[in-house]
Amino acid sequence: MSQKVDQTQPVDPDILALEQFLLDNPELDEIEAELSVFNPFETLSLTHVEIRHSNVLAWLLDPRENHGLGSFFLKRFIQQAVSNNRELLGPIISVIELDLLDFGDVEVRREWNRIDLTIICRDERMPFVVAIENKIHSDEHSNQLARYREILDRAFPDIPHVRLFLTPDGRPPKNDDNWAVVDYGSVDECIQIALKRSRGTIGEDARRFIQQYQSILRRYIVGGDRIEELCRRIYAQHPRALDLIFEYKPDLMSEVRDMLVSWVGNHKTEGLELDSDSKSYIRFTLGDLDSLPRSAEGWTKSKRVLLFEFENYNRLVLRLIIGPGEAPHRKALHDLFMKDKGFFGHADRTVGKKWHTVWQKNILSKKDMDAATFDDISGKIESRLDEILSKDIPRITSHFKDYWTGTKGSS
Repeated sequence: MSQKVDQTQPVDPDILALEQFLLDNPELDEIEAELSVFNPFETLSLTHVEIRHSNVLAWLLDPRENHGLGSFFLKRFIQQAVSNNRELLGPIISVIELDLLDFGDVEVRREWNRIDLTIICRDERMPFVVAIENKIHSDEHSNQLARYREILDRAFPDIPHVRLFLTPDGRPPKNDDNWAVVDYGSVDECIQIALKRSRGTIGEDARRFIQQYQSILRRYIVGGDRIEELCRRIYAQHPRALDLIFEYKPDLMSEVRDMLVSWVGNHKTEGLELDSDSKSYIRFTLGDLDSLPRSAEGWTKSKRVLLFEFENYNRLVLRLIIGPGEAPHRKALHDLFMKDKGFFGHADRTVGKKWHTVWQKNILSKKDMDAATFDDISGKIESRLDEILSKDIPRITSHFKDYWTGTKGSS
């Protein structure tokens, strides 16, 4: 005897949302079609490798290379960088004069004195040097930007220098304010203009390669490609179904974030207190550090000037950072950490206007996290956190506690 189905029972709205997502979604076929197009950068897993991006940029910037763009990309890239950073650079290079140069004797160097890209123009009308430090998913380290400035000053003492810090989102350097900021959106825009201007001189193979590079820039670095547009349309039509899918999607960054948040919460007796968290950044403070005046703007809602910060993106790093607070508070903290430069190994670097890392502990490298599961890395994370809690944090606390006891009332 068959059982009668109770049709009066309401259907779960989450089930209805998933059904609608599956049955009413022609854009999924469009995404599959877009993703099925061959792209050598994706096939070779080069989409996030800084050295490969620098190699392609060196090729595009050199007018003598076989891309067929001539000097179109080079001119536009420098003109745009100079124009967008006029306040910092001043009248060092004329955008108009740049357009008149033929760049017949320009030289593009890769890894000269470890600088990612160096462009040397010896034209008598307007000689100059452009240095580019390229950062996709990493920050500058070991005071490298200051060292590069000194190298440029020694090698080219008599001609103007333009120093560019190139990142996906145009973020400024953390430890050196003497570098102008450029983002990969500008690279994409300059490529597009150069392709239009060189229609009669560029070969089909070169055009296809450049467009494939542009595609991975838009998809993985700056956004704005066709797939992103389709994804936005799909999400606008099916937010409930996709939020449900995302909630249950296995995600290494989320699992690591949850572990770190729990670790902070489980050590309240040691003085740890969560400040703010996201997938990529988990910030916390210590009881002895929390007596500082709260003057930081544009960082976290708590306005704390000094925070520990886990960076959980392609690698896992813990830093102690002086944030964008009032100058007297930042100086007092910096003076403290400079007293033990051996332990606070980043303290003696050039102090950034907003953020300054004074101490750093690497927990997992990019190699550790590539293709790893949470089970693969959780043991190593736990071991490193135990070490930090037992050795590093007590030392940091003792430094701060001894110092701030004497200055607490003056701030």
